[in-house]
Amino acid sequence: MAPARPAALAFDVVETLFSLAPVRRRLAELTGDGSLLDLWFAWMLRDAFAIGCAGGYVTFSRLARATLGQLVPDATDVALDHVVEGFSLLEPHPDAAAALEAAAAEVPVVTLTNGSADSTGELLRRAGLDRHVSEVISVEEVQAWKPRPQAYRHAAARLDLEPARLALVAVHGWDVHGAKSAGCSTGWCARLEGRLSTMFNVPDVSGHDLLTVVERLLALPGP
Repeated sequence: MAPARPAALAFDVVETLFSLAPVRRRLAELTGDGSLLDLWFAWMLRDAFAIGCAGGYVTFSRLARATLGQLVPDATDVALDHVVEGFSLLEPHPDAAAALEAAAAEVPVVTLTNGSADSTGELLRRAGLDRHVSEVISVEEVQAWKPRPQAYRHAAARLDLEPARLALVAVHGWDVHGAKSAGCSTGWCARLEGRLSTMFNVPDVSGHDLLTVVERLLALPGP
């Protein structure tokens, strides 16, 4: 079936809308190596996915703290907490504001995050982006991390839409794959990964920045 213009857009938050640079800086202060952030974040996703596949659930903040303690076992509790608190200070990517504004001018816009709704709402407010977002949706509401299908279907249900009428915008190939598998339409931004794994579902549109992805989703033919 050919992709159709979505009735609403759901944006991933961490790394899609917001940069992890503040967390990287704090990790570099602790370890001397900010590049460890990539390994830490990969461990977080690995463990979240493993717990989810086994039928469990853990919050983002709890998992972040546990995996950081595994990565830096000699760090004090105060030092670990300081790094994890960096997630509350994330800065928006340069393309985030224009993409959200363009999307909100045409269709309802929500965020769909593996983090908490409260922390995400505060990030949006601090960055002045909350005016473009009608709802902040967290996987905590269904206790199932993306890319499990419950997360995307829950977001569609919150908007009273069939999944096919909701499009996810994300920089993570695994997130796009999950949304597509759940029946949503998808827009992949190549800013983070550069190239999509050939093992994942092909997104309906793609682009090198969020605004291009939004414009291409909204240019799809009507359903």
